[in-house]
Formats: sequence, C-alpha cells, structure tokens
Amino acid sequence: MNSMDNDALHDSVRPGATALLIIELQEGTIGSHCAPGMEELQAAARTKEIVPNTSRVLAAARSANVDVFHCLTFRRRDYRGSQTSDRLLSQINGAGHGPFKGTPAAQSIDGVEPVDGEFELWRSHASTSFHDTGLDSLLRNMRITTVVLTGISLNYNVFGTAMEATNRNYKVIVPRDCVAGWPLEYGEMIIDHSLAHRARITTSAELAEAWQAAPA
Repeated sequence: MNSMDNDALHDSVRPGATALLIIELQEGTIGSHCAPGMEELQAAARTKEIVPNTSRVLAAARSANVDVFHCLTFRRRDYRGSQTSDRLLSQINGAGHGPFKGTPAAQSIDGVEPVDGEFELWRSHASTSFHDTGLDSLLRNMRITTVVLTGISLNYNVFGTAMEATNRNYKVIVPRDCVAGWPLEYGEMIIDHSLAHRARITTSAELAEAWQAAPA
C-alpha cells in the first residue's frame, strides 16, 4: 500500500464518523462451544486468525476513540420467537445448542469482549446485524457514516450486514483477515467477487495503522 492509499484509508475511517462492528465472535459460534454444523466455519476462522486480527483492530479503535458495537446472537431456552424459515438456523435450534443468553456459549471470545462504554446489540432471530437490533437508529443518532465489519460469517451475517449498510447509504470497510466464511476458499471468493464491489477491502494491519495515526 502506498502513501496515497494510506491517506485515503485514514480519511475513510475517521473517529467520530466511523463505527467498528464485531459480529458474532462468540464461544457458541466459532469458540469452545461451537454449534453443531459450524465446525468448518470454526476451522476457517482459526486458519485466518480472525480473532487475534480483530483484537488488534479493536485495540486500535479504542485508542482512537472509535465507537465499537458488539453484534451478538442468542436464543431463548424455549426457542419461542426464533426464526424457523432459515434452514441453517433451524438446524442449530433443533440441536438445542442456543446460544442461551448468560451461558458460556453466548459470551464473546477472549480478546474481543466488550468493555464499559461499548454497545452490545443482541439479536434473537434473523441473520444480519441491522435486523430488529436498533443498530441503524444508533448509528444515525451518532452521525456515523462508515462501518467497519469484522467477524462471522461471510456466508450470512457479514455479507448481509454489508448489503444492508450500503442500502442505507453507509460506507463499508472490510478488513479481509478479520472475516471468514465456509468453505474457506468460498469465503475468499465472496470478498473478491461480491463484497469488493460494495465495500473497501483492507487488512487488520492497514486499519490499525490508520487508527494509530489518528489523534486520540
């Protein structure tokens, strides 16, 4: 990346106008309580090291006073109100996995857990972080114009959230080593052939550098 690219990225992720979204990096999605059927996504996330990469981005965001949103998923223990039209979600629900709020499966993975002052948006159904979470209203009230997407998965939430963000006229930034899909190769194709047409694709190192250069 040349100096012109660095300057442009710095301008694109200005604190005060940018929010970092950490999507479903929970123990029950790709962590130690991974849901049945999600093992291939878990392996892809580990191969790409998306948790340590996202942790680096998160540290830089906090240092630069960038607003952070933890977009998390949970289920009621009786599954009432959970979505049944989605095949994958129905499979996970049918296995009785949860994740149930307040249990280890619902917790954020170490290194990307929320701290005081950050937003936690819990979603009990559907498959994007904008749907019925209040995210859009919060971002608009805070005059956020750009969202940085990290987490899982490129097949579902990350891709869907990118689509909904651009439909709402937000600019989207995706550090490619902070997101994963399954199979691993297909996730990379989604980045290169779908997200690249809607979002700016960068890396955790480039993004952290841009925020480290921002005034605190």
